[in-house]
Amino acid sequence: MERQYHAIEEIDSTNNAMKLALYASETPRFDVLAAERQTGGRGRQGRRFYSPAGGIYFSAAYPLPAGARSPAYLTLLAGLAIRDTLQKYAEKTLLIKWPNDIRAGEKKLCGVLTELIRAPFGLAAVVGVGVNVRLDEASLPEELKTTVTDLYSVGAKTVERPVLIREIVEALDRYVYAERALERDLFLYRDAYNAVLCQRGQRVRRVSGGEILTGVAKGIDERGRLVIETENGAVPVGDGIVE
Repeated sequence: MERQYHAIEEIDSTNNAMKLALYASETPRFDVLAAERQTGGRGRQGRRFYSPAGGIYFSAAYPLPAGARSPAYLTLLAGLAIRDTLQKYAEKTLLIKWPNDIRAGEKKLCGVLTELIRAPFGLAAVVGVGVNVRLDEASLPEELKTTVTDLYSVGAKTVERPVLIREIVEALDRYVYAERALERDLFLYRDAYNAVLCQRGQRVRRVSGGEILTGVAKGIDERGRLVIETENGAVPVGDGIVE
């Protein structure tokens, strides 16, 4: 596998562009597309992802192995790979907010959007990553000034954006291709994930459609679902927004 890295100044969404490239390809592609800024960045559940200059925004293509039984684990693995990579730069402890946002304290440092598609060559995923490297706080929307942070604010000294992108991609590649984590029936990295899960032991609220579930987050189970202890017992959830 040889990855091709591409960089542009501005785009609506690197995920959208990568999906179009995969839909048009008869053979597996392992491209990585990075942009200086996005005009239409998206997060989970269709939420807008603010993507100004001062961050890194990229999407990596993941043609999935024929034996991939649990592609949903890719979302959790992305969180682990990114968190561990960013921690090398940060002085503050970084944690994962289920399923894959990276946080420093109460503030968001990185967002991830994983999308599965059926390309002509087979099943593939696009992993979109947005990391706040050095943001101009004065230009941030008011609602974000107290909820986001960047790498320099958490202790990074020097960040070379192309190097950081490659480090993140290589870390996730190791899980997917070298360790063949998506071919497992169970999520073998549960303990490593739970060790850096910020919601563990916290009271949370999960919203999915019109349903609201409240309780204490116990961690993820062997299938990657967040287990919430409610008044009526433990409930594993695999979707929705958890706050």
